[in-house]
Amino acid sequence: MSLNSAVDPPQDSVPAYREIFFDPNYVTRHRDRTEQVERLRTAIDDQVCSLESSNLLCMHLIHVTGSTY
Repeated sequence: MSLNSAVDPPQDSVPAYREIFFDPNYVTRHRDRTEQVERLRTAIDDQVCSLESSNLLCMHLIHVTGSTY
């Protein structure tokens, strides 16, 4: 159950973040936020890595145990 909440992001949040904050024009217009944008980019990258690892573990456990729980 907790994995489900980690895997299912809030509705369209990552694409919205990418569209707004990772647009090169955003940092150009808001130079004072460059560090925060980089921290957000790193946090999203870290989250993707965690989700990929969790997914691989889940698939492995399903394969080994035959159970989806």
